[in-house]
Amino acid sequence: MKKNIFIVLLVILFFVSKAQSSIMGTPHDVNVMRNTNEELQVCAMCHTPHSKIEITPLWNRNQPPQSYTIYESPSFDMEAEEVLQLPSSQCMTCHNGVSSNLVNYPGPGSNMDTSYDIINNDPLFSSYSNMGSNLKNNHPVSFIYAPTRDVDNNGFPESRKVGTSRKAIVGSRGVYPLYGPNDNHFECSTCHDVHDTVEYPGKEINDGKSSGRQVFFLRADNTGSRMCTDCHTNR
Repeated sequence: MKKNIFIVLLVILFFVSKAQSSIMGTPHDVNVMRNTNEELQVCAMCHTPHSKIEITPLWNRNQPPQSYTIYESPSFDMEAEEVLQLPSSQCMTCHNGVSSNLVNYPGPGSNMDTSYDIINNDPLFSSYSNMGSNLKNNHPVSFIYAPTRDVDNNGFPESRKVGTSRKAIVGSRGVYPLYGPNDNHFECSTCHDVHDTVEYPGKEINDGKSSGRQVFFLRADNTGSRMCTDCHTNR
């Protein structure tokens, strides 16, 4: 009974924290990154209310299809997809080091502000993490989360429905949503929330200006690998 109450409180705190979250002032705030007097429309960097690419949510960034080498290891027990799935493929539109541009530029008429385009060596995007297309040395994504296939005794918890939202891995420190049509795909945004970095007292963002924030857009405090052990409970 006490365990169930704890989980309910954890989920409530998670959604309360999200209600207070904002992209403003985070590393995904392009105006902070640009560090000039010129202000860009933050949301337009990835989203548009009109003329979107036919993937959700209102996706505004265009890039030719990319091929990625997916993580593989003798100790990896779960089934990975052959190609990178949504929303991980959207993350990589900016983080693969390949140029991309907007579909619908902000502003009246057909005026194009190319400062919104992601171009190699553009100072605006110089601090982006360039992961390239070889993801073999990164944490696996786009795989089917199936704890029963764990033969290495990681102790992966079963996923569960969280309120009216999708299924998620509910740990003692955070809630990690799963994706795909069956709510069973582990993707980049299972561990990261692209719109905010979780707030914790005493944490400082990289620019040293914003107090109470943890970098890397993590969904939970990973001090001492605590977030990692929410899934790898036996490690």
